Amino acid sequence: MARYQASEREARYRKAREWGLPPVVTEGDSWFSYELYLNLVDRFDDTKRFALKRLESSGDTVARMVGTSTGASGIRALKKVVQVERPIFLFFSGGGNDIVGSELRGAILSFNPQRNPENYLDPVKWGALVDGIRRAYQVLVDEIGPICPVFAHGYDYFVPSNREVKIFPGVPGPGPWVWPEMTRVGIVDPALQRDIGRAMIDQFNDDVLARLEKANAGYFAHVDLRGTLDPDRDWQNEIHATRKGFEKLAKRFLSIVDARLPGVRTARAARLGGTIA
Repeated sequence: MARYQASEREARYRKAREWGLPPVVTEGDSWFSYELYLNLVDRFDDTKRFALKRLESSGDTVARMVGTSTGASGIRALKKVVQVERPIFLFFSGGGNDIVGSELRGAILSFNPQRNPENYLDPVKWGALVDGIRRAYQVLVDEIGPICPVFAHGYDYFVPSNREVKIFPGVPGPGPWVWPEMTRVGIVDPALQRDIGRAMIDQFNDDVLARLEKANAGYFAHVDLRGTLDPDRDWQNEIHATRKGFEKLAKRFLSIVDARLPGVRTARAARLGGTIA
């Protein structure tokens, strides 16, 4: 079962510290805190590689977790935990909830057979959503990067659909988040819906996270999970993977961390004056 109770998470963290495992702080949304079955961080926990100080909460936004200024309550609270625990990394999952659901209203243009998928994203409304995420991530890097490296993922290519989260039989859960807005503006072709969703994820990964990493080498690393999931088998609903899907994502996440770590440490040492931290 998913480990969503704060008391259980803290007990596991303290026990892992007693065993001598290196501390890692995790903060994020439902990809780190999906309560119905094992999510990414639950899978990280099962590897017994880290002592995980878990702060994540399903449905959280980067606006709440961080904010867009150094004085925001979110980043101040997160920084305090990082300063106390002194983790070797911060694993971060955020941004998805900032651009779906009600936030997406007006950000997708009406159906027009002449438009390419990426041109359905309104430059003003969509651009403002992405810019808000970009500013919050920069605050995250500025405040946490000097203390420990930040590894953040950019999700995978989701599949818009009218499936809601299944909590209990006969009990409707949250969702869908993207499909309603697409159908509202006349975009009903499943293939076009997927292509627009793909454009959304590509912009988040390429225009936000990859650029942030390039400008903040040693402080921030982009964990690119695109192409990990089978679009027809590995999605439980619009924006959450199946059990097997989360297992795939966790393995991919940690393999990228392992592969990127030597370069991150080298860049970090150069940035901090020759001291690897």
